[in-house]
Amino acid sequence: MQIARSWGALPTPQSIRFTTVGPAGPNRVEARGQGYVDGVARYRIGPIPFVRSDDEWKLSHLYVCGILAGLPGPDGGCR
Repeated sequence: MQIARSWGALPTPQSIRFTTVGPAGPNRVEARGQGYVDGVARYRIGPIPFVRSDDEWKLSHLYVCGILAGLPGPDGGCR
């Protein structure tokens, strides 16, 4: 929840439609696509890095911490 608040989460649902995914290294991919929020024009998303961990694709820890470092407020558990 803290990350969502730091990113500026809106009460309106937001969604991302990934249109391309490409390799970025061993157990890594980068995804690109379009974001949607009600009443707002589509916007580009990506590249967003994902890493394979425990047989699941997850957001890269470094990517999330990099975004949080540029926002006001606590960075959560990013170290």
